[in-house]
Amino acid sequence: ELEDRLLLRWDAPLVNDFLAMIFYGVLKGLCGRWCDDTDGSLQNDLVGGDGTVISAEPARRMRAMAELVREDAEFAALLRNGERRVIAARLPEQPALAAAIASYLDRFADRCMEELKLESQTLRDDPMSLYRAIGHLAARAAAPVVDHAAEARQRAAQRVRRALRWRVLRRPLFAWVLRNARARVRDRENLRFERTRLFGRVRTILLELGRRYAAAGVLDDPRDVFWLELDEVLRFVTGGVSCPDLRALAAARRTAAQRAQEQPAPADRFTTHGWVFVGNSFASETTTAAPSGEERVGLGCCPGRVSGRAVVVRDPRGVELPADSILVAERTDPGWIMLFPAAAGLVVERGSLLSHSAIVARELGLPCAVAVPGATGWLQTGDLVELDGASGRVSRVERAP
Repeated sequence: ELEDRLLLRWDAPLVNDFLAMIFYGVLKGLCGRWCDDTDGSLQNDLVGGDGTVISAEPARRMRAMAELVREDAEFAALLRNGERRVIAARLPEQPALAAAIASYLDRFADRCMEELKLESQTLRDDPMSLYRAIGHLAARAAAPVVDHAAEARQRAAQRVRRALRWRVLRRPLFAWVLRNARARVRDRENLRFERTRLFGRVRTILLELGRRYAAAGVLDDPRDVFWLELDEVLRFVTGGVSCPDLRALAAARRTAAQRAQEQPAPADRFTTHGWVFVGNSFASETTTAAPSGEERVGLGCCPGRVSGRAVVVRDPRGVELPADSILVAERTDPGWIMLFPAAAGLVVERGSLLSHSAIVARELGLPCAVAVPGATGWLQTGDLVELDGASGRVSRVERAP
């Protein structure tokens, strides 16, 4: 029923994404032509700070939960360093925090790393990354809550009013484009979240099937269900599979996946000839020289100038960001939100102005640059970095010791 009614219905998100690109692009053009926006950041400030983008809510909730245990240094240390069973046993001692965590998991448990892979473990399976994030935020000095995104939005609105003060015909057209750009960008993230919830429900159903197959001796482990194809999982019940040995199928595919993970990552663009899996290397046929120097420029997503030590992260699970760090990643997805509240700035190698990291950074007022060429190969953990979130300029001031 979920598949028939929802899973295959991609029309609304696709149409909204198309309109988001159109209106955002038109808004950027109008900011440049009508508002003398030379650095290309005005449209980011106008669109950010909406307050209704669901993807920014996890970060705000984590900060609020950290405040609940800030005065209890011992419990905050337990969240940072303790074992899961010990934390779970002592959590009832903090009823307000326990209720806040339960509410968070009820709402956002499926927002995890690689959330659209059904085999991904969620916070419902292991909430340790949430415990750790709360503990580390609680250990930091309390800072005044300043809504940088809302402030930037107000400044941008004043700038537009000054530029269009005597432009009677331009004002309503600009307002219409801005209103639609804000709505489509907001709905882009909110529709993604609804898709995440849908995949979470399907994940729950498949895990229950896996538990029943394991109990019947068909599979060795409930999570082996994710090594099977959907038709194999469902038609085994009615005898409609060509190979009823699901245990052997799961083992063969697990082995193939392990071999694939040992191979180098494929190029961004590659060409195959003949049979795809025979005689093809999946490597790029052209080589491009890597940028050199101590400065690179990407796309500025959220204004603000910050400096700090870079922390290059390839897998956010178990990562602890020191205070005032610049988070550097090849790409991010919603599972990275645990690290955003602790970062002073964000540098991403891939992405666009409408990518998840860009939208969430704008909502949180986190200085951010995306599409920074070769960022994770150029920067090393410990490098002293300066980031200009408006222009997208990233400078390495000092190499790591």
